[in-house]
Amino acid sequence: DQVECLKQCREFGVMDAVAFLLEASHEYEEALSIHLSNYSTSIKAMAQLTESTGTKWKTSAPAEGLMKGFVLESHEALHVAIDLCARISAEVDNIEQMWWSCLDSIICSLLELSGHALESIRGTLHEHLEEILHVMLGRVDNGRLLELIVHRYGGRDISELRILLARVFGNCALERDFLKAEGSDVKSEADDKVKAQNQIRSRAQRGSVRALR
Repeated sequence: DQVECLKQCREFGVMDAVAFLLEASHEYEEALSIHLSNYSTSIKAMAQLTESTGTKWKTSAPAEGLMKGFVLESHEALHVAIDLCARISAEVDNIEQMWWSCLDSIICSLLELSGHALESIRGTLHEHLEEILHVMLGRVDNGRLLELIVHRYGGRDISELRILLARVFGNCALERDFLKAEGSDVKSEADDKVKAQNQIRSRAQRGSVRALR
């Protein structure tokens, strides 16, 4: 009996099995929340290892092995979450919100970390962030995606996030094209960035000409 099996798995904390059974029962949001919880737990474990050992974990074989294990666990949890969203994209109405939940888990981890923990884990989080953004492109409205990010995190220092977004979206001109969606609240910001970029490029070109003369 699937209901009894789910109950037993919950009771004994076999969460991967719980997520599998929930997906089979079309309880997709709860299944996704388990995968993303596993992801966040792995990231927090990486941070705690760094905070307890500082940079010494890089020269300690046991600690380095633990770190590699946590990194693999975080990769796996994220990929399982992404695969779930991809599989059910045609079956549910709130798929954009589910994709956003995946993105939000990574961004929250990035914004919450600081010090040695951030320095050690930044590369992994950047890799995960780029991966989820690339997957979301074409599946979630690009203008809407940028608006969600700006509205949710606009009050915080997201300079690091902006660099990654610029890398994913290509350049400011491309970003501006994505933001042509009617009613976009950040279109003017993107246009200003394009103008500023063009002005900087123009000044640099004039300076190069004068230097050559």
